[in-house]
Amino acid sequence: MSHYNSFIVKFWTDEAIGQHRGQIQHVATRETVYFTSQNEMNEFIRSHLGPPPNNPEAAQEDVLSETFISSGHMGVPSEQV
Repeated sequence: MSHYNSFIVKFWTDEAIGQHRGQIQHVATRETVYFTSQNEMNEFIRSHLGPPPNNPEAAQEDVLSETFISSGHMGVPSEQV
C-alpha cells in the first residue's frame, strides 16, 4: 500500500523589505504555516512524514535534500523569483 502526502506551496517577494516569503499547507489536515527560509519549509514537511516504508532507518533529511535543491531562494529558480 502506498502512502503519500500532498502540500500546496506558495512563494512571493515582500518588496518592502526585499525578502522572499512562502506559505505551505498540508492538504489532508489543512495545517498552514508561513516561512522565510527553506529550512522552515522542510521542517514543516518533515513533521508530516514518517520514515520510508522500505527503509525505516533512512533519515528524512536525505529525502528532502534530494527533492529540494537550494538556489539561495528557498529552492525557487532565480528566473521565477
